[in-house]
Amino acid sequence: MSTTLFIHLGFIVSSFAYENIALEKPAYQQYPYTGPGPANHLVEASNAVDGLKSNLSIWGGQCVLSDNNKQTATWWVNLTSILGIHHVTIYYRTEVYGWD
Repeated sequence: MSTTLFIHLGFIVSSFAYENIALEKPAYQQYPYTGPGPANHLVEASNAVDGLKSNLSIWGGQCVLSDNNKQTATWWVNLTSILGIHHVTIYYRTEVYGWD
């Protein structure tokens, strides 16, 4: 009589990632930039939630710029529903210089 033994090795891998719940949501700012320079769409509030962060220079189209001579620079995003927030990440304008 022949007996066959099968050994099955299985691995369970668990992975967790956080979803960007602000991505492409409506964004607003208290004092949008109105000064000279290229078109204002390059510095509007929605740039902060477009998911792009490869060109963080002032006119790269991926930053938000508030108007000059204001005491506050308030920006907010409408998440469109009630959600739990784990953390908030803010990328500051770098003029395309790397972080030290």
